[in-house]
Amino acid sequence: MKNQSVIPIGEVRAGMALAQPLINGFGRLLLPAETKIEEQHLGLFKIWGILFVSIHGKAQNSEPLWQRLTPELLERGLKYLRKRVFWNPRGPIENDLFKAAIRMQAWKILREEQLDGGR
Repeated sequence: MKNQSVIPIGEVRAGMALAQPLINGFGRLLLPAETKIEEQHLGLFKIWGILFVSIHGKAQNSEPLWQRLTPELLERGLKYLRKRVFWNPRGPIENDLFKAAIRMQAWKILREEQLDGGR
C-alpha cells in the first residue's frame, strides 16, 4: 500500500494523484481515486468547495494537520467568537464546547488562508 497524505488544496499541484475518490457533501463522486490532478482541477476544487484531498505519497509539508493550529490561529478564532458569542461557558461541558468552537473557527481561518494563499 502506498503512503497517503491528506493535504489542503493550497498544497495540491498538477501531477499528483488522488489516493481516495473525491466526494462532495451530498455523496456525489466528483473524481475517482487514482485521478491524476491536472491544472484545470485546481480551479474546480475551489469552485466545488473542496478543502482537503488525499493524495499518494508524502506531502511536502508532512506536519499533521492538527499541528497547523498555531497559538496565533487559536487566538484569532477566540477573538472571532468573542465578537459574536455573548455567552460565557459554565462548567466542564460548556468549556469543552467553547474550546471546540475556537478550534473550528481556527480551522476555518486556516482553510480560508489555504484557499486564498495557495496560488
